[in-house]
Amino acid sequence: MSRHSVRADPESRARVEHVAAAGMALGATALLSLSAQFGRSWLALGLAVLQALLVVAWIVGTGLPGRIGGLLIGAAAAAAADATLLVKQPATLSALLGVLALCLPALLVHQLARGVVRVRVTESLSGVTVLCTAVAALAAPLALARAVDGPRLVSAAVVAAGVAVVACHLVDTVLPVPRLSAEVPHGLLGVAVAVGAGAVAGAGHAAGDATLGPVGGAGLGALVAAVAALVAVGVGYIAQTVEPLPVPLARLALPYLRVALPLAFSAPVGYLLALYVTG
Repeated sequence: MSRHSVRADPESRARVEHVAAAGMALGATALLSLSAQFGRSWLALGLAVLQALLVVAWIVGTGLPGRIGGLLIGAAAAAAADATLLVKQPATLSALLGVLALCLPALLVHQLARGVVRVRVTESLSGVTVLCTAVAALAAPLALARAVDGPRLVSAAVVAAGVAVVACHLVDTVLPVPRLSAEVPHGLLGVAVAVGAGAVAGAGHAAGDATLGPVGGAGLGALVAAVAALVAVGVGYIAQTVEPLPVPLARLALPYLRVALPLAFSAPVGYLLALYVTG
């Protein structure tokens, strides 16, 4: 799709991307929730799939300068984050600080290695930094899975975030009010419905679990959903300012980012809240 056609009918494009994102969110949520029930190895595999797609979608969808180096650094950060949380005993998110610290020299070397094509350095550096942070954050369920009743907690956090993204996009498909911006097809109603859907999902996972409890489950779901919905709105702002690369399947990159980034940045929140409400 050309940039001209996108600008000619932005509302139609927005509706298509909302529906596509909602469908992708259902698939990603089901993948993580089910894989968590079969053990941490399967969960790691499911996360690796989503992380790999996130790396590619970020490079393609944002048209990031220095894309080859960004692709390699993003993939390495994802692999290092997963391996660290799988191996380290006990697994806590503090282990990810070492991964992110190692990303810093890699980011600098990447810019130096670009040589004579070193343009848009700030954009490239900041873009790869966000990518590394996102893929590392997406590994957080591996740490939560080690907790008592870990699979249930992982599922509660993931499903709350996932249904929030689905609800937010479906509401904004038909009724994006009140609009947060004339250029961004998101409304506060979608965020509010997403929070409610997350609370219901969290409370549902607490059924029959005295440790989590219905109040704790609802609170966990609502807060995780709020973060996921707000990140989804933030990606809507990003989508208005980037030019995807002219490659096959580039149209799917931005809808996938509307799913993967909310799941990624809500994952550490879910980890901390799950540990808090379960004591």
